[in-house]
Amino acid sequence: MAATAFGDPNLVWQKVNQALSTQGNSGVSGAASPASQNAFRALKLQLATQEGNAQLQFVPFGEADVDAATGFAGPTGVFTLYGMWAKKSGTGTTISFLNLRNGVSGGTGASGVLVSTKFSGPGDEGIYISPSGLPFGQTTGSLIMSVTAIGGSTATTGDSDSQHGFLVIGA
Repeated sequence: MAATAFGDPNLVWQKVNQALSTQGNSGVSGAASPASQNAFRALKLQLATQEGNAQLQFVPFGEADVDAATGFAGPTGVFTLYGMWAKKSGTGTTISFLNLRNGVSGGTGASGVLVSTKFSGPGDEGIYISPSGLPFGQTTGSLIMSVTAIGGSTATTGDSDSQHGFLVIGA
């Protein structure tokens, strides 16, 4: 991924709303759960009213991106994670974990994992919300990876056990 490029928060929230209302894939499809949609509405309100409506960036990722052996190169530089949403839309039933790592080293085990979300069956959703933001400080970037064990470094095999989703980040 290229360097972070923050922009108009209203455009980012339009992308979030669109993603949450239409997410799906060839397997399990449909909108995000009402709980996920409400969590992101609350995050939007918090950032707009209490955090100065700062510029943001919407970072989407797909199943084929995050289950590669090297993971998906996420945002680079220093940034703050405000929210992450992901869905297991394939038909696989193998337990997998979506890890967001600080730094781009794929084979480091639990080192650098700042967020990890568990997915079991088709249709599972996971969210992470941080109203004040979770700072990422690596100038080497970040890595989003679907793995077979919490904090692990072995990528899931095939898109059916992987996830798609997005991050909402700011400066």
